[in-house]
Amino acid sequence: MKTKFSFLATLVVALGLMSCSENNDLPVDTDNQSIYLKIGNIESAQTRSEGTAVTEAEAVTLTDGYIYFITAQDGIKEWYKIASSGTSDVANKVITTTDLKNGFKFSNVSGEVSKVYIVGNPNLGSGEATTMEGFKTLSELKAGVNVGISSQNNVQDLTIVGEGGVTAVNTTQHPTAAATDRQAVVSLTPLCARIEIGTVKVIGTITGYTLKGIYVNRFYANKTLSNVFSNLQSEELTDNFSTAGTGIYSSYPTMCDQNDAGLGSQTLLVTSPTTGNNVWAYQFFPGGTENPRITFKLTGVTSSVGGESYPDPQFVNIRGFLNSTGTAITTFAPGTIYHINEVSIEKNNLTQLPDPEDINLWVTVTINTWKVEVVTPVM
Repeated sequence: MKTKFSFLATLVVALGLMSCSENNDLPVDTDNQSIYLKIGNIESAQTRSEGTAVTEAEAVTLTDGYIYFITAQDGIKEWYKIASSGTSDVANKVITTTDLKNGFKFSNVSGEVSKVYIVGNPNLGSGEATTMEGFKTLSELKAGVNVGISSQNNVQDLTIVGEGGVTAVNTTQHPTAAATDRQAVVSLTPLCARIEIGTVKVIGTITGYTLKGIYVNRFYANKTLSNVFSNLQSEELTDNFSTAGTGIYSSYPTMCDQNDAGLGSQTLLVTSPTTGNNVWAYQFFPGGTENPRITFKLTGVTSSVGGESYPDPQFVNIRGFLNSTGTAITTFAPGTIYHINEVSIEKNNLTQLPDPEDINLWVTVTINTWKVEVVTPVM
């Protein structure tokens, strides 16, 4: 059975120091001690698109990954693979998620280790082992592991990372540990963030519409563990993109929901109020120089005002986001859900321009002087 943990799940590592490696770090303390490794806060989770909104108590599933023991000189002293099934085998560097949940003791760990770094669910495909097991330093690992947004479409299987420094062991937390043992507390956080969209409804004079598509634009396709972003995907949306998707949406279909007949299968999301806390949801890599934008494609917009009509298609563009205090969000954070309760379709936010480029607009105001005209009175 898969082990799960919350978006900011705490992984507790009671840690000593680990055995030999091939790096050339100067020794700090080569005495061998014991490591107690445990994960906590095991919870359930949801998936993307038409599903239930994820809460702070819900979770990513830890399917596999790697544990790295890091020295003060940045060297990878040793690594272990995390497996979702089977039996832990220290000699072959495999530790199961079940043993991590229950607590696992490592013995004869080198005293050079100063912190622990963990990568869960790397999602690198067939070459994952070659990549994840081939680095000698943590810096090389972070720079060399390049995660694709296409592998982050399932919120239960997101890539999660974290590190923690070595401290004295908490014997209350680990009652069987010796006083000389050590520990590290590691919080694992997804590399990506998540946008959730709840109800899409009409207000004001707008009385109806057909929602044909939701498109996330201006997102990064790749991100390294060292937070280097690449392959910015920015589609010049037009009013005639096809049902199957064109441009970036044929390569990244999970960054949109579209149906030329209308998103009828998600009718709960386009009525007011939303039933069942359903959402449309999309993962993205936050922290780059560009922030994602969202475009809604509509047809059949109707109005309660006689003679007022809207040619097909119409668009509603979300160009930015405000936090709970009304301040613009300029930097998005990993492991954070940005939940939009509702998107209002009203007269003043409809346009025939899908996600237009922003412009710099200089406004100059002048005040005209009085004009004096001499007139002759008529008696």
